[in-house]
Amino acid sequence: MISDTAVLLFTDDLRLDDNPTLYAAAKHQRLLCLFVFDEILMRDEQGFGATGPIRAHFLWQSVKDLANNLQAIGQRLHILQGRMQTVLSDIQRQLGSCTFYLQSPTGCYERRRLQQLQSQFDIREIGGKTLLNEADLPMAVADIPKPFTTFRKAVESQWPDIHALSKPAHLPPTPSVDLPPLLACPLPIFAVLDKRAALHFEGGESKASLRLTDYIWKSKALEHYKQSRNGLVGADYSSKFSPWLANGSLSPRRIYQQVKAYEVTFGANESTYWLIFELLWRDYFQFCALRDGGNFFTSATPHQPNLDNPHEAEAFERWRLGRTGEDFVDANMQELLHTGFMSNRGRQNVASYLIHDLGVDWRRGAAWFEHQLIDYDPASNYGNWAYLAGDGMDPRGGRHFNLQKQAERYDPAGRYVRHWLHD
Repeated sequence: MISDTAVLLFTDDLRLDDNPTLYAAAKHQRLLCLFVFDEILMRDEQGFGATGPIRAHFLWQSVKDLANNLQAIGQRLHILQGRMQTVLSDIQRQLGSCTFYLQSPTGCYERRRLQQLQSQFDIREIGGKTLLNEADLPMAVADIPKPFTTFRKAVESQWPDIHALSKPAHLPPTPSVDLPPLLACPLPIFAVLDKRAALHFEGGESKASLRLTDYIWKSKALEHYKQSRNGLVGADYSSKFSPWLANGSLSPRRIYQQVKAYEVTFGANESTYWLIFELLWRDYFQFCALRDGGNFFTSATPHQPNLDNPHEAEAFERWRLGRTGEDFVDANMQELLHTGFMSNRGRQNVASYLIHDLGVDWRRGAAWFEHQLIDYDPASNYGNWAYLAGDGMDPRGGRHFNLQKQAERYDPAGRYVRHWLHD
């Protein structure tokens, strides 16, 4: 018998628009909405916290915006801290029969926790993180090919209809529970005020919607996305949707729908295709993480990162703080250090330098990005690092960038380096 009470556990789907998990939970007579600062957000990784102060500030803004948006349609978000099993046990004790809902995760920590919880609670996991649903794929997740190009061609040959759900106008009432409210972020937070930042990111669905409208319809920067996406300075050289995509304040399907609407109005071009292409890359990493489980986040080589190795620790610290002496690397690392963001071009170069020039295990770099990036996503982050290292899905081996040529091509006048190292 299905319970008349649903408990919706928001994780990385911090939005009302196009949220399949919310849509499913809202079919019950009563609905309790939760966000829990749990052990996954609090854990240490490679010697520093998994969620750094800049990322924590962006997450806190996003959670508070979700609370405001739920309140506007008569619901309430309970923001809690604690071990997930303890929190859910307390809720179930108070509510009696209830069904828990959450968005299906792709990260290995998240999936391991879900499996533990499913052994104790009635939990329904709903897809919604990706542009394509698992059922839309022309192959089983277990059969996803290693080269992205093979995957892309197979998907594009059988491209599905993609729909986005509307934001609900109202939701079922919330049941009465006694849960201690969390009034302040339990993680150290730091608000980015650096005037050099390309864009002052603010967390939450409300800001995500404004960015989507501005980039596609107001500035029409989508028109030159393919040509400018490797830029380094400025707000609109790329979409910069990734921070809101990462914690689910923005739906990939909503982006897709807006791009298609733009094509109807102004015509399709290389840039409109390429933005969807990048969303497909994101999907590819999510599905590969599901395919490989914990192996996706580990190295296929025997080398293990050693925090006690003086050379590796010292080289990593210089890289982390942007003090390597390589201006192009240091400028990018300074941007990351002070803003929690870095361009895709920058990420490829600093990763290549850490792996191939400094000889540091790539998982150390991936862990620092997890700590620092406001757009941290488990599958995308670790997938891209492994790709650069040639340690996983890349059949051609590691990618070692020539820093001088990269700087000459993407920062020919030295504007970006001056911006971050001398301004």
